[in-house]
Formats: sequence, C-alpha cells, structure tokens
Amino acid sequence: MSIPNGDTEPSDLVPGAYLKGADLSEATLSGTDLSGANLIGANLREANLRRADLSGATLRKADLTGAALRGADLSDANLRESVFCGSNLRKADFSKANLGGNVDLSDADLRHANLSEAYLRDAILIRAHLDDANLVEADTRDADFSHARLRGSNFSEANVKRANFDSSYVGNVNFSGAKLNNASFSDADIHLSNSDLSGAVLNGLDFSKGEFEGADFSNATLREANFENANLKKAIVCKADVTGSSMISSNLENADFSNSLLRRVKFDNAHLGGTDLTDSHLFGATFDGARINGQTQFSRDGPIADIGSSNFCRYDVPAISESGANSEFVNKEDGEQGSDSSEVIRARRGMSVYRQLEDLADKNGFPDLKTEMFIRRQDSRRKLLHAENQTLKARFADIQKHVFNYGESFPRIIFLSASTILLSWSLFMTGGIVTDTDGNAITPSTIYDSPILIIDTLMHSIQVFFTGNKMLETTGRTGETIVTVESMVGPILIALLIYVLGRRAAR
Repeated sequence: MSIPNGDTEPSDLVPGAYLKGADLSEATLSGTDLSGANLIGANLREANLRRADLSGATLRKADLTGAALRGADLSDANLRESVFCGSNLRKADFSKANLGGNVDLSDADLRHANLSEAYLRDAILIRAHLDDANLVEADTRDADFSHARLRGSNFSEANVKRANFDSSYVGNVNFSGAKLNNASFSDADIHLSNSDLSGAVLNGLDFSKGEFEGADFSNATLREANFENANLKKAIVCKADVTGSSMISSNLENADFSNSLLRRVKFDNAHLGGTDLTDSHLFGATFDGARINGQTQFSRDGPIADIGSSNFCRYDVPAISESGANSEFVNKEDGEQGSDSSEVIRARRGMSVYRQLEDLADKNGFPDLKTEMFIRRQDSRRKLLHAENQTLKARFADIQKHVFNYGESFPRIIFLSASTILLSWSLFMTGGIVTDTDGNAITPSTIYDSPILIIDTLMHSIQVFFTGNKMLETTGRTGETIVTVESMVGPILIALLIYVLGRRAAR
C-alpha cells in the first residue's frame, strides 16, 4: 500500500472510512477494503485499486481518471457524477451501482465488467470498451455509447431508451427483452448475426445496413424501425410487431416472419427467397420490386412451389378458422370506418393483400400463383359484397365464381358448353319436340327405326348452340323454348371461352 499525496494514512483505509475529499491520486491500494467508505469528491486519479472492495461506498463526484480498478468490487456503490475517463475497469463489479448524473466513463475499459441492474442514465460512455460486459436489467436511458465498442455485451431486459449508439461497433449483443425505444444507431457498425433480440422493444430504430443474419427477433416490437439494406438472412422474426417498418432492399432470404404483424411494412426490392410469411398480417404491406422463389411461403400448407399449398393469406377464412385469429380483425386500420364489421374489415384486407401478392407473383414469373391470388382476391370481393348486403352484385359474383371461376377456369367452361349441347341433344332425341324431314316427331321409337336421327339431333343441337339456327323443325312451344335457351346460352359460353383464352394469352 502506498499513498504518495495528502494527509491520509494507511490506517485510515478501513471499511466505512470517512475519506471525503481525500487526495489518493497515484496511490497503490490494490486489494484494499473500503466497503461503505465515504469518498465523496476524492481524488483517485491514476490510483491502483485493483481488486479493491468499494462495495456500498459513496464516491460521488470522485475523480478516478486513469485509475486501475480491474476486478474491483463497486457493487451498490454511489458513483453519481464521478469521472472514470480512460480507467481500467475490466471485470469490475458495478452491479446495482448508481452511475447516474452524467458519470463520465469515456474511453474506459469495461470489458467483462458486471453492470447488471446498474443505474447508468445519462452516463457518458463515448469510446468505451464494453466487450462482453454484463448490463442485464441495467438502466441506460439517454446514455451516450457513441463510438463505443460493444461486442458480445449483454443488455437483456435493460432499459436502453433514447441511448446513443452513433458510430459505435455493435456486435453479437444480446438485446433480448430490452427496451430500445428511440435509441440512435446512426452510422453504427451493426453486427448482430445470431444475436438474441427476442422480446426487445426496438421501435423507431435505424438499423439500416445492419448485419442480422440468424438473429432472433421473436416476440420483439419493431414498429417504424428502419432495416433498409440490412441483412436479415435466416433471421427469426416470428410473432414480432414490425408494423410500419422499412425493409427496402434488405436480404430476408429464409427469414421466418410467421405470425408477425407486418402491416404497412415496405418490402420493396427486398429478397424474399424462402421467406416464411405464414399467418403474417400483411395489410398495407408493399412488395414493389421484391423477389420471391419457389420456397417463399404464405401459408402453413407449404411453399408456393408445392402444388398442394393453398397459399391463402391471414385474412382468409381458412386461416382464421384454424388459427382462431378473429380478434385481430377488430382492430381498425387507417382508412377503415369505425362501424364496419369484422367480416367487412377482413374482406377488404384480403382484397388488398391478394392484390399485392398477385402483382408479386406476376413480376417474379409465377403465373399459377398469380392466378390463385387473383381468384382469392375475387373471392374476398365476393365476401365483401355479401357482408355489405349488396345482394344483386353478390349473386352475380357467385355466378362468376361457380360458372367460370372469374374467367380462370378453361375446363369448367368447356364442361358447361358440352353439358349444354348434350342435354339439349338428349331432349331433342327423346322429347318429341323436333321433327324429322318427313314431319314426324322424333322419339325413342323413331330413333330405333332410323338410327341416323341420333346424328341429326346431335348436329341440330350443335348448330343451335353455335349459330342459333335450326336444322330440324320444332313441334311446339316447349321445343321453341329449349332451342331459344340453347341459342342464348351458346354465345355467352363462347364469349366466356374467348375471354378466358384471352386472359391466358395475356399472361
């Protein structure tokens, strides 16, 4: 022990000692027990306090510039307004210590330091070295970490609101459960690959160009956050609230966004190859220029390239019935009327989302997916018409659905056309409603005597269907009615057939 300055004697250095304003600069006090001591305003510049016990001590306004406190115990200490500029605080224990009042820790070495549950509000940690530091449940609100190094630090459950990380190095930090509302990461070098940010509150943060490959954001709150040009490959963002965030030009390859709130998220020009968007809330999300591949997933049934996948979105009936998510639709979004029912809201959101997914499929060369999204969008519109009690339009939409599937079912129209011709043919052969060239009514018995009438009645039905002209004469009002109906249905089905072929050609 060595005390080169002042009137303090080695015998004064005992637990609970009164050393207010003492000059202990450059003193060698390693291993000294000063627990509970009063060191208010003390001068400890360049002092050697390695492994010293300062637990519960009061060091308010103390000057510890350049001091060596490696392995020292400062737990529960009152360090308000003290100065640790350039101090060696490696492995020091600051658990539950009071480091408020603009404590100056700039350029300090805090590697492996224990700052759990410490009070660091407004603390200055500019250029501080915090690799592997423990800040679990610490209060670092408004603290300045600019230009600091934070590799492997643990901020789990910490309060980091409005903290400044500008131009800092943030690598593999654990932010699980942390509150980072309005923290600043401007120009920060963010490397949070495989980091734990589960349950963190990250509202409004700027994480542009950050590295988050494999990071865990599950159950996190990321509202209005900026991830432009960020790498979130294989990131886990399930059950997270990402409302209003920007993912423009970000790499989201094989990321998991299942069951997440992605309302109004901008996915423009993002890489969504293999991205899992199962059961996610996509109302208002945009995908202009986004890229998908066959492994991108919209539903639990599987990726879009799987022919067995139904590819429905969260706002469709199958998703709701299986996930029990009806309550989500009670929450109104921008532009939705407060009096609208949940069915109306759901249908409108479904239409909006399917429109976006339809365009996304079209621009990425997935024609079958585009068709499916178009059909589902029209189904949502049909449900909206029913929910709004627009009966006439709803019935017409029902006909469009069941007759030719909104113009997307070529086989269905062929089937209806063939069925119309064959049904009319059967009536012409058996009903006695048309006559042969001799004026005799055609019935099963006349066909039995003259089988050629089978061909004649078939040709008659085909001609009526395609041209509206009769090859055989009718016997009465019933025959005329059947011919009239077939001659009306035929052109309609032919027009629908041309419409469907035109849509396919256009795709």
